[in-house]
Parts: sequence; C-alpha cells; structure tokens
Amino acid sequence: MVVASRCCAFLAIALGDIGQQAEAAVYARTSLTLAEEAAGQRTAALALSALSKVAFRDGHRDQAAVFAMRGYELADREGSL
Repeated sequence: MVVASRCCAFLAIALGDIGQQAEAAVYARTSLTLAEEAAGQRTAALALSALSKVAFRDGHRDQAAVFAMRGYELADREGSL
C-alpha cells in the first residue's frame, strides 16, 4: 500500500500541475487513505503535501497550511521523505 499511496500522491501533484484539480484532489485523498491504512508516517507526510498543494491551488490557503503543517510534523518524526 505504501507504493500505491506514493504513486497516488505523485499523480495528484502532476495532475494539479496541468490544471486537473478535481482529479488531483481525488488522488491526494486516496494517497492519504492508503498511507493511513499502511501506517506509514513518511508516506502520510507525502500525501499531506499533495493535499496541501491541491488546497492551495483551489484557494483554500488556511486548509493548505494545516495539511502542510501536519505533513511537516510527520516527516520530522521519521526524518526526510
């Protein structure tokens, strides 16, 4: 599940980069769900990073900051991504 979660996170980022925000949001949420099921903190941090990017591009700056902070805290516990 870790690999699937990371793939979904990277797809979310790529889709956001080409303006496919709705699809990016779906992949970002899927990434977080898979990361939580796998209990992978670093993978969850990557998923939260993708969610943060999606929220930021959708104009939800406060939510983006919350996702980014949660991801940073998880990554900080286990080291770098």
